[in-house]
Amino acid sequence: MSNNPISKKRIFKRSLAIKLTERGHKILKVEKNKFNPGYMIYIFESSLQLHEDLCKITDR
Repeated sequence: MSNNPISKKRIFKRSLAIKLTERGHKILKVEKNKFNPGYMIYIFESSLQLHEDLCKITDR
């Protein structure tokens, strides 16, 4: 059994977080943005598939 912490990826754009959930990624946590209290930060588990999907969604 491994005690390695889960690597996380923070997403600051709600529409991008929604598109990632539509592709099967699960939001681990939602936090208030400290610098912009009216906005939220969506935290996902970082993975190769997440980064590939981010590239596809953002055309990079």
